Amino acid sequence: MPSSLDVSSILSEHSSLIENAAFVAFKKIRKPSTHDIDDLKNEGNVAAIKAINAFDSSKGANIKTWIGFIVERHLYDIVWYSYRKIETVDVEDASLLQGRPSNLEDGVYLLDLIEFRFSCLERSYIKLCLIEKMKDPKGFRETVRQKLKISEDTEDILRRSIKEILGERN
Repeated sequence: MPSSLDVSSILSEHSSLIENAAFVAFKKIRKPSTHDIDDLKNEGNVAAIKAINAFDSSKGANIKTWIGFIVERHLYDIVWYSYRKIETVDVEDASLLQGRPSNLEDGVYLLDLIEFRFSCLERSYIKLCLIEKMKDPKGFRETVRQKLKISEDTEDILRRSIKEILGERN
Protein backbone atom coordinates (compact mmCIF):
# COMPACT_ATOMS: atom_id res chain seq x y z
CA MET A 1 0.00 0.00 0.00
CA PRO A 2 1.48 3.37 -0.96
CA SER A 3 2.29 5.82 1.81
CA SER A 4 0.33 9.05 2.19
CA LEU A 5 3.23 10.94 0.55
CA ASP A 6 2.91 8.81 -2.57
CA VAL A 7 -0.83 9.46 -2.92
CA SER A 8 -0.46 13.06 -4.13
CA SER A 9 2.27 12.17 -6.61
CA ILE A 10 0.27 9.22 -7.93
CA LEU A 11 -2.80 11.44 -8.22
CA SER A 12 -0.94 14.10 -10.18
CA GLU A 13 0.64 11.43 -12.37
CA HIS A 14 -2.79 10.01 -13.26
CA SER A 15 -4.78 13.26 -13.34
CA SER A 16 -5.43 13.02 -17.09
CA LEU A 17 -6.94 9.55 -16.60
CA ILE A 18 -9.29 10.94 -13.93
CA GLU A 19 -10.21 14.00 -16.02
CA ASN A 20 -10.96 11.87 -19.09
CA ALA A 21 -13.23 9.59 -17.03
CA ALA A 22 -14.99 12.68 -15.63
CA PHE A 23 -15.57 14.10 -19.14
CA VAL A 24 -16.96 10.77 -20.37
CA ALA A 25 -19.30 10.62 -17.36
CA PHE A 26 -20.37 14.24 -17.89
CA LYS A 27 -21.36 13.47 -21.49
CA LYS A 28 -23.48 10.52 -20.34
CA ILE A 29 -25.11 12.06 -17.26
CA ARG A 30 -28.78 13.01 -17.38
CA LYS A 31 -29.38 16.66 -18.20
CA PRO A 32 -30.08 18.97 -16.48
CA SER A 33 -27.54 17.58 -14.10
CA THR A 34 -26.98 18.24 -10.45
CA HIS A 35 -23.28 17.54 -11.10
CA ASP A 36 -21.01 19.78 -13.14
CA ILE A 37 -17.66 18.73 -14.57
CA ASP A 38 -15.75 19.97 -11.51
CA ASP A 39 -17.98 17.85 -9.25
CA LEU A 40 -17.25 14.80 -11.35
CA LYS A 41 -13.50 15.50 -11.32
CA ASN A 42 -13.61 15.79 -7.54
CA GLU A 43 -15.60 12.56 -7.29
CA GLY A 44 -12.99 10.94 -9.54
CA ASN A 45 -10.19 12.17 -7.28
CA VAL A 46 -11.93 10.80 -4.19
CA ALA A 47 -12.39 7.44 -5.91
CA ALA A 48 -8.72 7.51 -7.02
CA ILE A 49 -7.56 8.13 -3.46
CA LYS A 50 -9.64 5.17 -2.29
CA ALA A 51 -8.18 3.08 -5.11
CA ILE A 52 -4.61 4.04 -4.19
CA ASN A 53 -5.21 3.21 -0.54
CA ALA A 54 -6.73 -0.15 -1.44
CA PHE A 55 -4.11 -1.05 -4.06
CA ASP A 56 -2.20 -4.27 -3.44
CA SER A 57 0.83 -4.61 -5.71
CA SER A 58 1.31 -8.24 -4.63
CA LYS A 59 -1.70 -9.21 -6.74
CA GLY A 60 0.18 -8.28 -9.93
CA ALA A 61 -2.13 -5.46 -11.02
CA ASN A 62 -0.99 -2.21 -12.60
CA ILE A 63 -1.88 0.83 -10.49
CA LYS A 64 -3.02 2.80 -13.54
CA THR A 65 -5.44 0.03 -14.49
CA TRP A 66 -6.68 -0.23 -10.91
CA ILE A 67 -7.25 3.53 -10.56
CA GLY A 68 -8.97 3.65 -13.94
CA PHE A 69 -11.30 0.80 -13.01
CA ILE A 70 -12.28 2.23 -9.61
CA VAL A 71 -12.75 5.80 -10.91
CA GLU A 72 -14.82 4.69 -13.92
CA ARG A 73 -16.97 2.44 -11.73
CA HIS A 74 -17.61 5.25 -9.25
CA LEU A 75 -18.50 7.74 -11.97
CA TYR A 76 -20.68 5.13 -13.68
CA ASP A 77 -22.68 4.85 -10.45
CA ILE A 78 -23.22 8.61 -10.44
CA VAL A 79 -24.40 8.53 -14.06
CA TRP A 80 -26.68 5.56 -13.35
CA TYR A 81 -28.29 7.26 -10.36
CA SER A 82 -28.86 10.40 -12.42
CA TYR A 83 -31.33 8.40 -14.56
CA ARG A 84 -33.19 6.89 -11.62
CA LYS A 85 -36.53 8.45 -10.79
CA ILE A 86 -35.90 9.65 -7.27
CA GLU A 87 -38.61 11.64 -5.58
CA THR A 88 -38.27 12.99 -2.10
CA VAL A 89 -40.99 11.64 0.12
CA ASP A 90 -41.95 13.05 3.46
CA VAL A 91 -42.88 10.30 5.89
CA GLU A 92 -46.05 12.17 6.77
CA ASP A 93 -47.08 12.23 3.11
CA ALA A 94 -46.13 8.60 2.62
CA SER A 95 -48.29 7.68 5.64
CA LEU A 96 -46.30 4.50 6.15
CA LEU A 97 -45.32 5.36 9.69
CA GLN A 98 -48.32 7.52 10.57
CA GLY A 99 -51.15 5.00 10.99
CA ARG A 100 -53.20 6.24 8.05
CA PRO A 101 -53.85 3.80 5.22
CA SER A 102 -51.05 3.86 2.67
CA ASN A 103 -51.61 3.41 -1.02
CA LEU A 104 -49.55 1.73 -3.71
CA GLU A 105 -48.17 5.03 -5.03
CA ASP A 106 -46.67 5.84 -1.62
CA GLY A 107 -44.99 2.45 -1.59
CA VAL A 108 -43.52 2.93 -5.06
CA TYR A 109 -41.93 6.24 -4.05
CA LEU A 110 -40.47 4.67 -0.94
CA LEU A 111 -39.13 1.67 -2.85
CA ASP A 112 -37.26 4.08 -5.13
CA LEU A 113 -35.57 5.50 -2.05
CA ILE A 114 -34.86 2.38 -0.03
CA GLU A 115 -32.49 0.80 -2.48
CA PHE A 116 -29.52 2.93 -1.55
CA ARG A 117 -30.41 5.21 1.35
CA PHE A 118 -31.31 2.69 4.04
CA SER A 119 -29.62 -0.15 5.88
CA CYS A 120 -30.65 -3.73 5.24
CA LEU A 121 -32.76 -3.85 8.41
CA GLU A 122 -34.45 -0.54 7.56
CA ARG A 123 -35.25 -1.80 4.04
CA SER A 124 -36.68 -5.02 5.45
CA TYR A 125 -38.78 -3.09 7.95
CA ILE A 126 -40.19 -0.74 5.29
CA LYS A 127 -40.94 -3.54 2.83
CA LEU A 128 -42.65 -5.66 5.47
CA CYS A 129 -44.66 -2.64 6.65
CA LEU A 130 -45.88 -2.05 3.11
CA ILE A 131 -46.87 -5.68 2.65
CA GLU A 132 -48.42 -6.24 6.07
CA LYS A 133 -50.26 -2.91 6.17
CA MET A 134 -52.11 -3.86 2.99
CA LYS A 135 -53.20 -7.11 4.68
CA ASP A 136 -54.04 -5.74 8.15
CA PRO A 137 -53.97 -1.93 8.57
CA LYS A 138 -54.51 -2.12 12.35
CA GLY A 139 -52.17 -4.89 13.49
CA PHE A 140 -49.42 -4.72 10.90
CA ARG A 141 -46.69 -3.40 13.23
CA GLU A 142 -46.98 -6.36 15.61
CA THR A 143 -46.77 -8.75 12.65
CA VAL A 144 -43.69 -6.94 11.31
CA ARG A 145 -42.00 -7.10 14.72
CA GLN A 146 -42.69 -10.84 14.92
CA LYS A 147 -41.39 -11.52 11.41
CA LEU A 148 -38.21 -9.47 11.98
CA LYS A 149 -37.88 -10.78 15.56
CA ILE A 150 -37.38 -7.30 17.00
CA SER A 151 -38.67 -5.62 20.15
CA GLU A 152 -40.83 -2.51 20.31
CA ASP A 153 -37.77 -0.52 21.42
CA THR A 154 -35.82 -1.68 18.37
CA GLU A 155 -38.79 -0.80 16.18
CA ASP A 156 -38.91 2.71 17.67
CA ILE A 157 -35.21 3.15 16.90
CA LEU A 158 -35.79 1.94 13.32
CA ARG A 159 -38.72 4.29 12.86
CA ARG A 160 -36.73 7.29 14.15
CA SER A 161 -33.84 6.40 11.86
CA ILE A 162 -36.13 6.12 8.83
CA LYS A 163 -37.77 9.44 9.68
CA GLU A 164 -34.33 11.11 9.96
CA ILE A 165 -33.26 9.77 6.58
CA LEU A 166 -36.45 11.03 4.98
CA GLY A 167 -35.90 14.43 6.56
CA GLU A 168 -38.75 14.49 9.04
CA ARG A 169 -38.10 16.55 12.14
CA ASN A 170 -39.77 15.55 15.41
